[in-house]
Amino acid sequence: MQRYFPAFLLLVLLALSLTLSACEGGSASTPTPLVRTRPVVTPLPISPAARPTAAGTIGSLATRGRIAFTSNRDGHWRLYVMNADGSSPTPLTNTAFVVAKPAWAPDGQRIAYASLSSGYVGIYAMRADGRGPTQLTNGVSEDLAWSPDGQHIAFDSFPVRENAIFVINADGSGQTRLTNNAAVDAAPAWAPDGQHIAFISNRDGNSQIYVMNADGSGQTRLTNNASQDAYPAWAPK
Repeated sequence: MQRYFPAFLLLVLLALSLTLSACEGGSASTPTPLVRTRPVVTPLPISPAARPTAAGTIGSLATRGRIAFTSNRDGHWRLYVMNADGSSPTPLTNTAFVVAKPAWAPDGQRIAYASLSSGYVGIYAMRADGRGPTQLTNGVSEDLAWSPDGQHIAFDSFPVRENAIFVINADGSGQTRLTNNAAVDAAPAWAPDGQHIAFISNRDGNSQIYVMNADGSGQTRLTNNASQDAYPAWAPK
């Protein structure tokens, strides 16, 4: 490689000499103006999967699960279920009683819900196809939440004047009161590990977020401000 280096160097020097000569000989000519052109930007193609679709044409959402909801489309508030793309809405309840706040069991086999029947709002549960509706509570109940393992349901209730939080087994047995004070305790939310329950309470003057063990012990205030804090929701694991 070293034996060819001098010849290569001579070629470089010759090229530089010619370039300098051309520059000196053309110094009197009019310089060529610099023309600035706008660069052409080619838009990136959008794959068909990334394009937004109109309602009712969401594609594979139909195979991704079901949605339970309530509707008064036939004159009464009833519980319905539909595919995730909105197709095939099907009523699951056929009574004239108001139905609200459906909640799926973690395994997707049962749906719990609140229903105004027998003069008060109670918690019921049925199979996901609407069969076997069963009354689980006999007191005025509202917000409800399944435990992550599907073995229990936490709910708030108005058995007397105060709003307390209770827990029951999934079949309605073993009702246990978790909070017991003159304040309003509501909106229970299970932790993903099933060991804790977050909730709201105004026991200290205004609505704040609290947490307790699943058996009701260790009730601890998490937020502390003059505003109203409500409806806690745990992030999944």
